[in-house]
Amino acid sequence: MTVSGLVSNLGKDVWRKLIAVSGGVDSQYVLHQQLSETDDEIYIFHVRIHRVSTEGRYDYEFQAFERCMEWHEKNNRPIAGAYIYDFEPPFIPPERSLQCLVSNQWTPKLRGFPGIVLDHDVVALYGGLITRQIWADKFLVGRNLSEDSTVKGRMCAQDANVLFAAATRSMPVEYVTPIRHYSKKEIFDLCPKELAALTIKCRQPTRISETEWEECNECMACLRNNEAQFVGGPTLNTQELLRRHQCGNLFVTKDGRF
Repeated sequence: MTVSGLVSNLGKDVWRKLIAVSGGVDSQYVLHQQLSETDDEIYIFHVRIHRVSTEGRYDYEFQAFERCMEWHEKNNRPIAGAYIYDFEPPFIPPERSLQCLVSNQWTPKLRGFPGIVLDHDVVALYGGLITRQIWADKFLVGRNLSEDSTVKGRMCAQDANVLFAAATRSMPVEYVTPIRHYSKKEIFDLCPKELAALTIKCRQPTRISETEWEECNECMACLRNNEAQFVGGPTLNTQELLRRHQCGNLFVTKDGRF
């Protein structure tokens, strides 16, 4: 934060915050925490990410997002505003000053499909652009301890910070990860049970009907969520997958897709 930013925020009791919200328990708990424990002006945004490798998952996640927002509407105070976007690679930023950076930042992350990038990057870029648009004081994301405890996770966080800083330029805004010291189990324990039950966990769900999905119980997200909710300690299968994840190996689904 710049000196001018510090001076302008002296004595400020209510902050304007933008929260990146998905259909998962991490970001939903962050939103609940901010609505129930602060008087700050809360804005949210959600990005539906269309991918070749996870076709249809954006519907699965968006349905959970809508369920959770209905819960917040009934159980929490109102939010100040919401932004919902569709992202379909390849993406060209609206500003030329970002185009070169985005190209350089995302090119090493292509996973066999042109234009496929990590969710963290998409959230950081959109978050930065919206932050500047509404002049938010703080930008919040739901990164937990398990994500930031690996080398790969920390690298993703660093890349996201670069994109966010580029999108906000020199704007005096704070990038906040309020649950970075919480494990997934602790987040489930803290989150209201009714809200946690509405969230989703799978990266590779199979559609059964328009509103019904079958979770794979094999992807990293499923394993971490199941471990946090139902298992006292990690299974051997979970330990092996975590080891591979920490080593930076790409995760490939059972049908060979990235």
